[in-house]
Amino acid sequence: MPPTPSKTLKEKKAKPNSESGHPQASNNDILEAILELGKRVTGIESQLGDIKEQNRQNTAMSASLTKTLQFNSEELNEIKKKVLELERANSHLLEENKDLKKKVMEQQRGLKEKKDENLRASIIPILKKIAPEFAADMERAVDVVHRLGKREDNRTRQVIILFGLRHVKDEV
Repeated sequence: MPPTPSKTLKEKKAKPNSESGHPQASNNDILEAILELGKRVTGIESQLGDIKEQNRQNTAMSASLTKTLQFNSEELNEIKKKVLELERANSHLLEENKDLKKKVMEQQRGLKEKKDENLRASIIPILKKIAPEFAADMERAVDVVHRLGKREDNRTRQVIILFGLRHVKDEV
């Protein structure tokens, strides 16, 4: 007993932490929360690994597409050069073809008359040379061939050709 008369001191009990309005968490609750967070982190790490793998695949695919694009670009430039060369050659051939047609037409104007001549038979081979792509159809394409005017000595009459197929006429 104490030497003075006074009240005896009682041990105080610890009060729960009610200042924040939350009950105090037990160690088991904290452990469960840590384990749950660990599971979430593991899931996020797994997703991050998947994203890294997709990124690696996309990078490889992008590099492959870049190479393919470069190859196609080079091929396109080569084809453009070839097209330009072919266009130049084509225009040269068209000019040459026009010149040859003019020469053949001049030969037709000076076609000498013969007695009992078969004008159609002599004109068709000339027309086949002018438009060789229609050589097979030339017999059907040429309808009538005759000369203009009256026959006179020392004068060559012009030849008229009537075509049955308009597209052949337009080409000749």
